[in-house]
Amino acid sequence: MAVLARINLGTTIVVAMVSTALVALAIVGLAPSQIGPLGVTIWFLGFFAALATLLAVVLHTIKRLVLKKLPGPKFQASLRQGLLISAWASVNMALSSLRQLSFRDGLLTAMLAILIEFYLRLK
Repeated sequence: MAVLARINLGTTIVVAMVSTALVALAIVGLAPSQIGPLGVTIWFLGFFAALATLLAVVLHTIKRLVLKKLPGPKFQASLRQGLLISAWASVNMALSSLRQLSFRDGLLTAMLAILIEFYLRLK
């Protein structure tokens, strides 16, 4: 968690723009058969980074707009939630691409993400 404390909104926005651009270029310009297993793995990591940072920025902005009267929401909470949602989506996409995703797997990974969020909120 010490790493999350050092990441600020500006850094996250830069990472979001770069990773989103790279993932978009990979989607438009390359097929999975062209990039091979390592390339697909890197694509999933790029997708994870792009989605996590975009969700963190969006969640932080929504919290800041909705909760105007309360003290400013901490960006680390939004980043943590973005990471959890992105991890859930990336794992489910990876399992789906391997044709290994079932309804129970999706439900189990969602429950795991919710459990981690509850644990970190109570800590």
